[in-house]
Amino acid sequence: YRKGPMSSVYVMQKENAQLQAQVASHAHEIAELKASQAHEIAELKASQVREMAELKADMEEMKRLLRASKRR
Repeated sequence: YRKGPMSSVYVMQKENAQLQAQVASHAHEIAELKASQAHEIAELKASQVREMAELKADMEEMKRLLRASKRR
């Protein structure tokens, strides 16, 4: 900035270009992270649904066995 107004404009343009590149890079990283998180959340939800179905099936089996044992 000491070399005068014209050179300071060029320096600021260069700095601005660097900052814009950083922002674009960060935006890309954020988009990748969001996609990764969305995928992970979907996997966790699917796993949770499977586990709930297993638990319900187990509970129904236990109820059936309990009813059968009371009949004896």
